[in-house]
Amino acid sequence: KTNQVIAAPQFYYEAFFIFNSHIMNKIIPSIIISILLSLSILGCKEPEPGQTDDSEPTKTYRIGSPYKENGIKGIVFRVWDEGKHGLIFSIEDVKAAEYPWATINANTGAVNENNGKINTQTIQELENWETLYPAFKYWTDKGWYIPSIGELREITEAVTEAGILVLFDNYLPKNKHYYSSTEITDEKVHIVHFIDRGEYEFYQTGKQTLDTNLYFCGVREF
Repeated sequence: KTNQVIAAPQFYYEAFFIFNSHIMNKIIPSIIISILLSLSILGCKEPEPGQTDDSEPTKTYRIGSPYKENGIKGIVFRVWDEGKHGLIFSIEDVKAAEYPWATINANTGAVNENNGKINTQTIQELENWETLYPAFKYWTDKGWYIPSIGELREITEAVTEAGILVLFDNYLPKNKHYYSSTEITDEKVHIVHFIDRGEYEFYQTGKQTLDTNLYFCGVREF
């Protein structure tokens, strides 16, 4: 007895084809759209202020320029890379009476005269530094560091440049003494005295001095 293959009715093939075509027409475009949207979102991430898609800064600064980016405020006192990068000092200052340089007299090794960041890192390597060196703790918590005596000298030169004094008129530190992060001895550190616009002098004072006219400012890179 021979086996016979019974062909399905023509309407079954047509219905099956129509059903699958309908499903594919619905699913495939949805998948394609989802993929394109995902690629679009990944490729169009909004750059940070002052930056391009490749994260390179586009805004440039000069010495004496105000800096205000992402909630960070300061004044530019050093630039490099054609003004795209540099150093700023803070408009804010803090009293040494509230956050002293140190609560003990000891040699710390923070003797760098040109780089306060190195001095800060040296302090951070000491045992119990967060308790013994309150001013360093205060500024590092904010993402800044205490300037070296050399950086304070640059700051004084920046604020006394011709044409910049007007910019500083509202908050120029008059008759204030600012600590540096540069140690001289186990008891003494370098400070600068801003007497008035264009007038300043350098000398030294004790690490634990709580004079209400002694202050700290911060420095950071941009």
